Amino acid sequence: MVGNFIADHVKGSQIESFGAGVKDGIMLHRCIDAYTDGHPVVRESVIRLRPAFRKYAGVIVDMFYDHFLARYWSDYAETSLEAFTTNCYKVLQQHAGPLPGRSSRMLHYMERDNWLLAYRETGGLDKAFQGMAHRTTFYSGMENAVEALLEDYDNYLSEFKLFFPDLVIYAQQIRVGFKNHT
Repeated sequence: MVGNFIADHVKGSQIESFGAGVKDGIMLHRCIDAYTDGHPVVRESVIRLRPAFRKYAGVIVDMFYDHFLARYWSDYAETSLEAFTTNCYKVLQQHAGPLPGRSSRMLHYMERDNWLLAYRETGGLDKAFQGMAHRTTFYSGMENAVEALLEDYDNYLSEFKLFFPDLVIYAQQIRVGFKNHT
């Protein structure tokens, strides 16, 4: 969980400064990102958004899919989303010492605003997009992303429901591979 959380903030050889479990989490996160980016269903979602959001379309689709996962959590998990999020924040706080600076700062805001739970509602997703739009170097249009989601909600939801079971199978296979090599 810790490796997955910090993966985007760990560059190059920095990965060597972490223990095996965190390294596995970082590598799992990177494998999932690559699989997701190359999946034909995800590409369809991205293609629809690209005219309006250009290079940010992939990030926006990731967040749309996070919304669908949170909204339909009980279809994919036995534990409640509330219990899962509480456990995530607890685990991440227990390991806050070795978190890279950006991850540590992000965790503060993530927990304070309960992003993992807030994404379940389009209002929570919109708040995240508004914040990201203010932090991008170039114009992103992300402040309009929820509007784009609502205009084509059923298509994005259908694509998520086609994609996510594939991702679950892929992630399970990758995790087995990690266990066989450690």
